[in-house]
Amino acid sequence: YMIPARIIQVDELPLTANGKLDENALPEPAANQGAGEDISPRNDIEQMMAEIWEELLGMEGLGVNAHFFHLGGDSIKALQVCARLKQRGYETTVRELFKHQTLGELSKRVTKLRREIDQAPVNGEVPLTPVQHWFFSQSLSHDHFHQSVMLHSSARFDETALQKTLAHIVVHHDALRMVCGYQDGVLTQYNRAEELAKEELFSFELLDVREAGSLAQEHVMIERAAEHIQKSIQLQTGPLVAAGVFRGSDGDHLLLVIHHLVIDGVSWRILFEDLTAGYKQALAGKEIVLPEKTDSYQTYAKRLTDYATSRRLLREIDYWTEREKTRVEPLPKDAETITNLLQDTDTIDIRLTKQETERLLTAVNKPYTTDTNDILLAALGLALHKWTGNDRFKISLEGHGREAHLEDIDISRTVGWFTSIYPVLLDASLPESADDHERFGYHIKRTKDMLRRIPYKGVGYGVLKYIGGMWEPEDFQRPDISFNYLGQFDEDIKSSGFRVSPVKAGHE
Repeated sequence: YMIPARIIQVDELPLTANGKLDENALPEPAANQGAGEDISPRNDIEQMMAEIWEELLGMEGLGVNAHFFHLGGDSIKALQVCARLKQRGYETTVRELFKHQTLGELSKRVTKLRREIDQAPVNGEVPLTPVQHWFFSQSLSHDHFHQSVMLHSSARFDETALQKTLAHIVVHHDALRMVCGYQDGVLTQYNRAEELAKEELFSFELLDVREAGSLAQEHVMIERAAEHIQKSIQLQTGPLVAAGVFRGSDGDHLLLVIHHLVIDGVSWRILFEDLTAGYKQALAGKEIVLPEKTDSYQTYAKRLTDYATSRRLLREIDYWTEREKTRVEPLPKDAETITNLLQDTDTIDIRLTKQETERLLTAVNKPYTTDTNDILLAALGLALHKWTGNDRFKISLEGHGREAHLEDIDISRTVGWFTSIYPVLLDASLPESADDHERFGYHIKRTKDMLRRIPYKGVGYGVLKYIGGMWEPEDFQRPDISFNYLGQFDEDIKSSGFRVSPVKAGHE
């Protein structure tokens, strides 16, 4: 990874006033790292990889020297690369992509698919996964804890084609048919069979608001209806998928609400892709055919139960126990609170300029071969240090959880809740004598190194805690901050032909 993806000849190296290399004055390589003088794809595998990268990264003309992370790639997009390769009959792993980050090098590691996955619908009991155990351990209204999206299209939705597509998706992605509740005092999760009536697979509402009198009033009516849909989902009886189509004077708005128990951020990307493909096929009067399924959420959950007692996982106990036992200075607070309710939370939105966003996703990752998650965590450490004066912080880090910790299982296109949550010790101490450039560089490299040393990006912690019963939650100091980088959704929504609606989707 130390070998440059591109080499540019310059007349001389620019220096600072004190004779050191002035990195800021070095010429920038072309933005897409793959056009112009780059070598074009030389074989079918490289051509296939270039097409997948161009589609996912919003680029054109990528060559063999294109660098995944310099182009704005991240671990979630790496999962999407693997999933799309499988649709074409080939495979590689996210681990290989992190090791071999240029298009040409990764293409050498691509192989033909070696295992066929059962495509039959899944039903029966599903063990709770670690993040689901975490969810039920929280003081929450468990019925009302969703993820949702409100999409907008200037064209009208065909109601019949849309319902046909949604029905096919809920049958295809088994976890969307799950329900969860107490049976004889035991919390039980069950994957219902596919032979359900349409209204049991998902709920659907159609509302025409064009007579409201004004666009503003239309949006108010849509928001009220969306709030009603958000409140309608019941975990024990299902369905856990709800949809609403609102016909407005500015086009149609589509609300999708899914209980968080059965979906996460990566799953939404899979759904956007399948919703787009299925709806086009249904509109054309064709049979809906989606890419083949990967291993089911039920299979994954059962394998985690076995993994909880594996020798490989038990080797992580000392690592996680040390992080659990470590105490740090708590963050300063204006006052202590008695209650901890969602109604007391607040949200702060910050927008970066287009130029800042582009630099964050591409340019800043080049010097130390980082990804955006590394940079944001390093920035969090510096901000906390500047605010509190402390050097060490304990934070709760969330990841997508779809790591290669289980052998012979593929969940790259599986819908479900896979999130991993684990404690991380963030060291924000800076060397005294160095200038800011060197100090920040030191801090970024240390943060990156700390993250790379976490076993399988933290997935084992939840298995040990919630399935293995390794630690009691009240035994240790709880982190004050939870951090989760959700990645980029813009290309995934844009490729679906929709855009995000300005209308609020209701309280999740």
